[in-house]
Amino acid sequence: MTTAHPSLRLPGALAAVATCAAFLALPAQAAPVVGAPQVNVPAAGPTRPAAPTVAAAPAAADPGPTVFPTAIDPAYKAMSTGKARMHTCLKQYKANKKAGSGNGGLHWIGKDAYWSQCSARLKPTQSAQPSTK
Repeated sequence: MTTAHPSLRLPGALAAVATCAAFLALPAQAAPVVGAPQVNVPAAGPTRPAAPTVAAAPAAADPGPTVFPTAIDPAYKAMSTGKARMHTCLKQYKANKKAGSGNGGLHWIGKDAYWSQCSARLKPTQSAQPSTK
């Protein structure tokens, strides 16, 4: 006569919990399957050679100092002050870009980009503006 597993004698949910606990307590061994071919599993370890390490890319060449115009180009004096600043800065930016350096790695537009810095430099200072009082 065979005896039932101890967990089968417990009522309802307790039997399920006991069965799970008993299963988790078993050693982690796979049961052999009858008639299945035997497969040789290598011991744990790398299965392929390690990837070669890549040397860090050399740093980009120094873009050089940023070159800004010192005054509004006389060709744009007839325009409004904002447009004259923009065209003067753009002309210098394009000249710097064509020369290959002088923009200091700055893009034309964006936060702290060439346009914003150039425009701020070309704006008249507060002391040069006439007083409105």
